[in-house]
This record gives sequence, structure tokens and C-alpha cells, in this order.
Amino acid sequence: MDLNVDNTDYLSRALKPQELKKMTKKWTTLKSYIYIVQKSFPPFSNHSKHKKGQGLNKRMNLVKIGYSSLSTQDDKDKGFNRVYGLRTALISLNIHRAYLYEKDQSGDGKKNNDDQGAHKAEQMLHAIVNREYTPQPPIFKINFRSGNPTEWWHIPEKDMNSFLQFCDEKIFNDITPICVYGTQFTPKTSTKVIVDFQLQHIGVRYDPKKNDLFNKEEIREMAHQASKNAKTLRQRKADVIMIQEKALKVAKHQAERRKHTHNIAFWSKLFLGKTFKTEKKMWSGDYTFNKYPHKIISDVVNDKSNRQYIVEYEVDESKTIPRLYKRMTKNQRENAEGFMAINETLDEFPALKKKYQKEYDWYVNRNHYIQDIDYEEEG
Repeated sequence: MDLNVDNTDYLSRALKPQELKKMTKKWTTLKSYIYIVQKSFPPFSNHSKHKKGQGLNKRMNLVKIGYSSLSTQDDKDKGFNRVYGLRTALISLNIHRAYLYEKDQSGDGKKNNDDQGAHKAEQMLHAIVNREYTPQPPIFKINFRSGNPTEWWHIPEKDMNSFLQFCDEKIFNDITPICVYGTQFTPKTSTKVIVDFQLQHIGVRYDPKKNDLFNKEEIREMAHQASKNAKTLRQRKADVIMIQEKALKVAKHQAERRKHTHNIAFWSKLFLGKTFKTEKKMWSGDYTFNKYPHKIISDVVNDKSNRQYIVEYEVDESKTIPRLYKRMTKNQRENAEGFMAINETLDEFPALKKKYQKEYDWYVNRNHYIQDIDYEEEG
């Protein structure tokens, strides 16, 4: 269904299904939703020279899986505002699914966790799509030029129906928190998502080693949504896989951090006393950078607020005209000083950058840094 066309009635019914009016106390217990939208556009501009943009500057069928709360913190209705915000005037945006969630009751300590039900389910759906949806040719997730993932996947148009059916099946039978209602949109109408529900159980847990349930207490089979505590075997299995994958991701990140961040002594030995000449992309807008372009690295410090090391520099007296250097005021000296992240510093010394490429790549990813962007111009 095209969001650039007036389909207000269908969209309103998707967020307030008549079937749920009594169960949700006139829809007041509904707090968030997952949406699946699709449009065709080139992820990168035609003039992009960045290596991560190669082959992605042509029109592609892209699908986004996202989530949103249904109301603001002061309880004002948001409706589909989050989805409407993705529209453009010239490119149609089609909505295919909306999955509704009540308030998350997991007690994770958040002051306002109204949208956490959809958020947790969305994160699990992302992981399951990446892990289990494997058509040929394979789909792929679009990344930003910095390498960090977006919420967009390239799904060939011929695979859209199978992809949406895959999501329906996973949302209702594999993913927690429990989805209370789903709407599927066609070009001209909308209907309820219907799937074959798996039996749910209470009093059991999933054993990942045996790939089976084990008794914690008396096992009771339940009808779908008969109890908020009941889950299918597939939901319990998916919960365990998500926990395991999260633990592995954290362990991998920590190992990479230990390996590539090093310490102050390491970077100090590498950088202290080295000189370089500032380029336009480093200018702060102050004329001092133009007048005193030669810099010398003076210190490496721990920026605890950003959890990384930064490199400080000042004017290089040995490469500055003596009379200019002597005339510098305190303010001019301070304006000519500055600091850089580790990856920005390595950019100034190509030989070191090549030698410590893995460290450079780690900091680039850490700082969402794109080398071929002129940050001064974009600012």
C-alpha cells in the first residue's frame, strides 16, 4: 500500500483493530508496533567514490524493518508518524506489514519501556532474517559507508511475498515478546495476518544442548495467547539463540577492543614528537589554522567520556617563522592547538596507517568515520 496515497482508514484500522478493542481496553494497552516498508531507490549517490558504495548507486528494491511507539511520553497519539517520516515526494513508499505489541512486562529497569516490546521483537527479527532467510541469490543488508548496518535489506521483488510470509511466521511463532495482532497491506486494502500457530507451553524451558524442552514444573499446553507466560518451543529456542549470539557479539567486541585499542604508552611512543601540516578538512574556521599550519603532536590522553584515546597537537615551533611564533598571543596559541582521534592521526601518516591498518579500521568503525568526506564543507 502506497503511503503517498490517501489510505488513512486502512492505516488507522491497522493500529486499532476492532477485534482488539475489548481485550486491550479500547486499545489503551497497545504501546508499540513493528513495520515493514519497501521502496525502490539507489542507496548511494551516483557520484559516490567510496568503496562501500560501489555497485550500490543504482535503483534497488529495498525493505526496512523498524519499530515505533504508538504515543508520545505525554500520551499524545503518534499513529504512523514514524513511517510517514520515511516518505519522499518523488519516490513511493509502500507499507506491507504492521505488528502490534502491548507494554513490555520484562522489568528491565527502564523508566519508560512502552516501546520495548516492539523494539525487542524487531531486534530478534533482524537477527533471524540475517541468519535464516536464505533465498538464491542471497539477500544482503545495506550498510552505511562507515560500515555500520542500516535497517534496510535488498530483497529482489520476486522474493517479496516469500519474505513477508517468512516474517509473519517468525513474528508469531518464533519471536518474543508476543505479537497481539498483525496487518498485511495490499495495494488497495488491508487484512489480518493469519498463520498456523504452534502450541504454547507453560512450565518448561528450552535445552540448547538437546534441542528440546525440559520440565521445570508440570507441563501445560496452551492455546495461542491464552497466557502471557506461554511460549512455543520455537520461541524459547529463539530466546536462547539471541542470548548466545549477544554474548558472543559482546565477547568478540571486547576481544577486538583489547587487541586494537592498545594503551596510552603504545600510542605515545608511536606519535609523540611527530609533525604534520594541517589540511582544510581539519580547519576550525579560525584564521590561526591558516597562519600556523605546521603542527607537532604533544600528548596522548584518555578521553573517558568517549571511551577512547585522543591525540593532542600544537604549533610546531621549528617549522614556523620565528617572528610569527614569538608574536603569537595566548588565544592564538590555544586556537592553533587541537586534538584528533587515533584514526584521524593515522590518516596524517600513511606509512603508519598501512602498518596499523587493523587498528585504523577498528577506530574508523568506532567513530563512524568516513575518510573521503570533507567534514568542514558538510558542516
